[in-house]
Amino acid sequence: APALSRDEIRRRIQAPIGTLPLREIAAGKKTAIITFDDLSRPTPPFEVAPLIVEELKAAGLADENIVFMGAVGAHRTLEQPDVVRKIGKQLAERYVWLNHNAFDNVQDVGRTKFGNRVKINSNFLAADVRVTITGIKIHNIAGYGGGPKSVLPGVASFDTIKYNHKVIADRNKTAAYGRIFHNDVRQDMEEGARLARLDFTVQLVINGRRRVC
Repeated sequence: APALSRDEIRRRIQAPIGTLPLREIAAGKKTAIITFDDLSRPTPPFEVAPLIVEELKAAGLADENIVFMGAVGAHRTLEQPDVVRKIGKQLAERYVWLNHNAFDNVQDVGRTKFGNRVKINSNFLAADVRVTITGIKIHNIAGYGGGPKSVLPGVASFDTIKYNHKVIADRNKTAAYGRIFHNDVRQDMEEGARLARLDFTVQLVINGRRRVC
């Protein structure tokens, strides 16, 4: 599929599905956090992150109040060269960025109907506006990547991730490649994202050259 131009991507971000435009969500707010996945995923957030920043600044947020976070789940933490590869050199050097730590600095936000006690990164929860950048990619237990996976497991505690990936997956046997509906693992992730009060998500479909299409 042909890659989208910068203007085509911008128009899609400014006309989101099922929610208000980001600049309207962020109007009157002071702080924002933007998460992105790690190098184990082919998502190219550098194509959209500058446009998300544009929308936040159009809403009146100052540069120093916009923070990026590596939604690494239980994977290894990111270093500066990794972050440059994910969000681009300009953003990585200009804006504060943090790694999620699944073992510390998490806050309890409630329990899902599957019994999962959801604990989420405190920095993520503290932001007035919470934005995620994710990629839609086939996944063995979530059906597809993207959407709520940026929150659970992305910025969740190790115990929350383990319960989702192990206890629910083993107990219910509904998780499978490409299965979105009637997938208990996926539904647990979606409930976790709602409990974390995610405001806005940009989900990317990419072509064979890893460009947004």
